[in-house]
Amino acid sequence: MALVQCKECGREISDRAIACPQCGDPKRMASSSRGIRILLGVLVSVLVLMFAAGILFAWLAPKASTPVDVYIDDLERTSAPPR
Repeated sequence: MALVQCKECGREISDRAIACPQCGDPKRMASSSRGIRILLGVLVSVLVLMFAAGILFAWLAPKASTPVDVYIDDLERTSAPPR
């Protein structure tokens, strides 16, 4: 464990310290925290893309017939014309 000089206040701190205990200047981001941020960013990006693809698909897809619509169409075709 070596000592390095803080860039902000000049105090000697451990090379493994995340921030200077004197001035609080962050020396480096913790690697696990950085990995979690990257993973979270990728996850949010994938979810946004899936949502956008779903909206686009729903907008471009033809309207599907519901069973009620099919039943009404069948009744109109098979019923006798009004007199």
